[in-house]
Amino acid sequence: FSVDGTLIEAWASHKSFRPKDGSGDADGGANFHDQKRKNDTHASTTDPDSRTQQTAHGQIQGYNAQIASSENGLIVAAHVCSENQDRRQLVPTIAAVAQTCNELPHTIVADTGYDNHEQITHVEQTTGAVVYIPPQSPIEVHTRQSRTRALRSVERLQRFARVRTARGQALMRQRRTTVEPVFGIIKAARRFDRFLMRGRARVQAEWQLLCTAFNLLRLHRLLAVKA
Repeated sequence: FSVDGTLIEAWASHKSFRPKDGSGDADGGANFHDQKRKNDTHASTTDPDSRTQQTAHGQIQGYNAQIASSENGLIVAAHVCSENQDRRQLVPTIAAVAQTCNELPHTIVADTGYDNHEQITHVEQTTGAVVYIPPQSPIEVHTRQSRTRALRSVERLQRFARVRTARGQALMRQRRTTVEPVFGIIKAARRFDRFLMRGRARVQAEWQLLCTAFNLLRLHRLLAVKA
């Protein structure tokens, strides 16, 4: 299984992102330019569950949409969260895979955004799966490290070596043709770049409905090829 995530705008504007203490409401949030706004001190009055997310093209008010796909490109798990990064999304996504498929995955592939030692270790120990995730930062092992940190670094080096094997490289290439195109199809081809519902529960239901529609179209193409 391959895991990935993307940021999608919520049905909320930047104007709705106001201080939690109620200050700055005199202008209705219109004068938000050049203001330092953080998720810790501000929240959207339109969709309080959404968060300010940093993208390559600037900031959006939105959600982090996560999926896991099988080797034939079908989505087997989907959920949304408010976190900007993917570092803590491996465990909940794989848990959803186990629930959907009623079995534990044997192989898991993800990009560097999921490089989190605690999350990977938890998944390996609870599922027995082999995880292929490249390191997000350089791995250092030196004599000044504590025993715990040294062991962690060694484990990360072993995972990195696994990714660099022929099988690991083949799985990373396969990932580019299974899970990554899903977001391109949904956001570009289907022109879905903003949730229509508000609130995390409803947004998640909307995301799962979109993924179900994607699977129906994908199944149609797979069955057509076999026929």
